[in-house]
Amino acid sequence: MTIDQIEDRRDPDWWRKWYTLRWGRHYGTFKQGRYLLPCDDLECDRLDIMHKFFLVAREFEITTFRGLYSHRLPDRPRILDLGCGTGIWAIETADRLGGQGNYYIEGWDLNLTQPEAIPPSLYFYRRDIEEPWERVEPNSFDLIHMRTLNGSIEDWPRLYHQAFKHLKPGSGLLEQVEIDWRPLSDGDPRLLAGSKLAEWSQKVHQGFARAGRKLEMDSNTKAILEDIGFVDVEHKKIPIAFNPWPEDEHKKETARWFNLGLTQGLDALTFESVIHWLNYPEHEVRELIERVKEDICKREWRTYCTLHIYVARRPPLPGRRA
Repeated sequence: MTIDQIEDRRDPDWWRKWYTLRWGRHYGTFKQGRYLLPCDDLECDRLDIMHKFFLVAREFEITTFRGLYSHRLPDRPRILDLGCGTGIWAIETADRLGGQGNYYIEGWDLNLTQPEAIPPSLYFYRRDIEEPWERVEPNSFDLIHMRTLNGSIEDWPRLYHQAFKHLKPGSGLLEQVEIDWRPLSDGDPRLLAGSKLAEWSQKVHQGFARAGRKLEMDSNTKAILEDIGFVDVEHKKIPIAFNPWPEDEHKKETARWFNLGLTQGLDALTFESVIHWLNYPEHEVRELIERVKEDICKREWRTYCTLHIYVARRPPLPGRRA
């Protein structure tokens, strides 16, 4: 397993070593094919926008901690962020928990796109989370966090097993936050049925499935977690409007951030999955994306998708109490 820290980006050949240019976007070459989205500055901006979206969407959850995670953590928690992206979730979590010594956080990702100036006791590594977790102490983490990993994982039960093994028995929590991108309608479904938005969704999901990394949320996730051994499995669903058509002001604000993130992310979600895996011509895909940008702004359609939040706890070891 390759374990590189963030400092390797200071190599002058860093970009040539780790990235390739396709369709005007930079894609990672480490374990190429396992991650279908680009990892350039445009994508980093989108990920940070989506981070803000998640915080706004979860702002009024009673148990949430600034929208970052769902349950109170113990003193000096050990946290692992899988598929950490730009590192913004881990950085804000570190800032919330306080100074050095108050926490230990690791962020793992195929691509080192995180900033070099980071809080103390926070470490980013280039790792493939689908490979065995070598040199990682079992039973050691209070929280393992995952967000928007659908479309990046081939075998979810295997990843859940890894997380289960490395959470602290009795108290360790797994938290997974995902978007089901499939559009739904709270209005006339006929408007959505023949739309470019519906066509885009069908093609993108088909492309990710052909790549062996399904984009949709598995409806059996709760049962899968329980079969692995997790207990107290919580599942919350939040409808997310594609644009600010809802009357509720909080839902409007959430929709504004989601619309911005999706508008900037259509290229990222579509190029590899549809051009490469479905073999559609690039010019057709770009035309489709422009039409989709129009569709996601049509308020009269009242379109939305679903945000899923799963939280599960590892039980005590047999014969021991939590």
